[in-house]
Amino acid sequence: WVVRCALAQFAASDSTPEPPKMRSNHALTPPPKPHVVFALADDFGWANFGAHRAAGEQGAAEAQTPFLDGLLREGIELRRYYTYKICSPSRSALQSGRLPVHVNTANSAVSIFNESDPVSGYAGVPRNMTCVANKLAAAGYDTHFVGKWDAGMATPRHTPLGRGYSSMYGYYQHANDYWTKGEGEPTLREPQRGFEATGEVDVCLNHFTDLSEANATYFGGVRDAAALSSGCRESTAPDPPCYEEALFKRRSVGLIRAHDAARPLFLFHAFHALHTPLQVPRHYLAAAAAAAAPFRFDDESRWTYSALARYMDDTVAALVGALKERGMWSSTLFAFASDNGGPIYRPGGANNHPLKGGKYSDWEGGIRAVAFVAGGAVPAAARGSTVSDPMHLADLYATFAALARVDPFDGAAARAGLPPVDGVDLWPRLSGQTTEPPREELYGGPGHLVQGPYKLLVGEVPFAAWTGPASPNATGPSGRSLTRWSCPACRPPVVDGRVDCAAGCLYNVEADPSETRELSLELPERKQQMLRRHDMLRATDFNPDRGGVDPRACTAATSRYASPAGAFWGPFAFLDS
Repeated sequence: WVVRCALAQFAASDSTPEPPKMRSNHALTPPPKPHVVFALADDFGWANFGAHRAAGEQGAAEAQTPFLDGLLREGIELRRYYTYKICSPSRSALQSGRLPVHVNTANSAVSIFNESDPVSGYAGVPRNMTCVANKLAAAGYDTHFVGKWDAGMATPRHTPLGRGYSSMYGYYQHANDYWTKGEGEPTLREPQRGFEATGEVDVCLNHFTDLSEANATYFGGVRDAAALSSGCRESTAPDPPCYEEALFKRRSVGLIRAHDAARPLFLFHAFHALHTPLQVPRHYLAAAAAAAAPFRFDDESRWTYSALARYMDDTVAALVGALKERGMWSSTLFAFASDNGGPIYRPGGANNHPLKGGKYSDWEGGIRAVAFVAGGAVPAAARGSTVSDPMHLADLYATFAALARVDPFDGAAARAGLPPVDGVDLWPRLSGQTTEPPREELYGGPGHLVQGPYKLLVGEVPFAAWTGPASPNATGPSGRSLTRWSCPACRPPVVDGRVDCAAGCLYNVEADPSETRELSLELPERKQQMLRRHDMLRATDFNPDRGGVDPRACTAATSRYASPAGAFWGPFAFLDS
């Protein structure tokens, strides 16, 4: 098994592999199956996408995504594309094809481990689930992963190589520092630094670097000293050589340029952007401010977020440019999406206007994400269209499998007694072969259920607020008051930024996407029917005991994955299996 082989060779390998040489730019005969390139944004706010803004307003001047806007006009917008409300469950759903409730609903530390459950006792996707790259690799695709993983790390099987990718360049956790690639070590003088990247101080006290690479001959921390340096932080160049997003961009562009265009490619480019800590090259801060004129950013997080979105936009332009350069664009399905809605708390910096709420909530602003598909594989008649049927990011698994002409059924999971694949093939609807909605309902909970135009919320729902057109800002509500406000006279009442939907809250999100009018009194029978269905579906929830933090993760980092550059995160359990 390639992961075992690479792990065994790690200690003996001391030189960075030569980058692949660029292949001829002459267009070759396209592969019989489309290339699939998936670019996943992190915490992208609904209103931070320029295409969702009206020309002339301040928000439009600040939402600087011109290339993505143009790409959307050539593709198909998925207007009601649902995700989970936080990172790891969404990514686990994408990789496994399961709804989050059937694979993972927690942003668990990568170091957790329950030794009594060798199948599911870890963060992320259970070991015996077959992931999307496993399927596409079996169908003859060259598969590569670049960027943020956040779908498990405890065993070799949990890593991108164990999930079917032939190479990986990225990090395992929820976040790291864009410059140092560490987690922000706490100090006596700056204890808050431990929370800057991952939002927590982990069992290893945030001491390790989280940037790794893997292929058939190497598995471990990135060995390029320049990539691990933070010395370029003050650079005014557009692409400082040690900036993490620049590293990811160069890797993905290099993979496209080196690819044999006669073979189908599956490239998963998972941005760190726009997740905290909000860090971006100085060049982009200046460019964002200039482009927003005559308007002025009066909030640092909004300014940095806008600049980071601009960097992401330029990266997508580079990926598409490389595909066109290689003659591959005409046979490519290019998918772009966010893993969840934008965070409206500080220092998140996002804006989901006019949607309600944000990340960590089941309001539309938290789970209705930016998404579209483009590329030459999109039928000409479908380009420039919008599909408003409810869809889920887990559906991309079955959609990509269908395009690769491979059965999405997961036999390994069935033999292990794990939940089956939930994803449905969206391609007949997206390509115009049918006008029938691909789903009758979407159980994205626990906590919400979508049936056609209606959405039911169950339980306490935080962030019951709406961001303004230019938010966050210095003159509007502070981060605390926006997310902690109260309105006893509202229906339902808002207390400390939360709404109690224990008895169920019903909205028509097709007619009222901002969720301003609760419908329990108008449609009591509909609400009761959806409550019964929600409770029935909750019986299918997958909730294994994933264990607690395991200090062996720290031991592995300081021994197996140690190098002159430091200690790196990596698998720590069942290393020889």
